[in-house]
Amino acid sequence: MSECNECHKDLFHQFSIVINFFQVLIADEVTLSSGDRLIGTVQEMNNEYIIIDTAFSKGLKIEHSMIVTLSTTQPVTVVFNNGQSQ
Repeated sequence: MSECNECHKDLFHQFSIVINFFQVLIADEVTLSSGDRLIGTVQEMNNEYIIIDTAFSKGLKIEHSMIVTLSTTQPVTVVFNNGQSQ
């Protein structure tokens, strides 16, 4: 019976790794000027900052000046200084 429990634990661990891998593939990613990367879901973007939910923090507010790159799986509208958008 103990052997069966160990098999289930090992299978669960492998399954968890696969799930975490796919979460990263579909998540948003922010790279900061410090080199740190945040993976989560961007909840809001405006002229001054973004708000991202991560596994360790909900509603994390990051000023644009701290952001080097931003990638998201969601469609976004980009508004330029002249008011045009794409």
